[in-house]
Amino acid sequence: MKGSWRSSSCIVFYVIISVAVMMWILGVAASIEVSGKRLASTTQIVLTAVFLITGSVQTLDKRLLQARRFQNLPADEPMLPTWVAIVYWLHYGVIIALFAMGWRYALVVVAIGFALAVLPVFETVGNVLMAPFRPQEPSYLYNCRV
Repeated sequence: MKGSWRSSSCIVFYVIISVAVMMWILGVAASIEVSGKRLASTTQIVLTAVFLITGSVQTLDKRLLQARRFQNLPADEPMLPTWVAIVYWLHYGVIIALFAMGWRYALVVVAIGFALAVLPVFETVGNVLMAPFRPQEPSYLYNCRV
């Protein structure tokens, strides 16, 4: 498939940039101090990491469902497993927990998550994370460019 993430030579670049952005967000959150008090606790940082991972999987699943609905995806393209629905609930649970711990921090994390979902960052990271769980057709194995 031309234009697919699996045949793209830019996948390494996208993964490196995506991981760097996520690590930068976590590093900034861990180091910000306001009036001598750290902005984010360890629990908030762990929940932020879980938020970024679940957001990536959720965004990929949304994009695949949208592509299937608008018939931009071939009928034989493999979809994600059905247990991904658990990731949806986990994602919303993490958002609720972040808001319970501090609404300002949670609002910033959700806003950054929205920006990463609009850009192809979450989708690319979700593709990499879910690649082992998607069945691959033999044509994918032979149509890759190096």
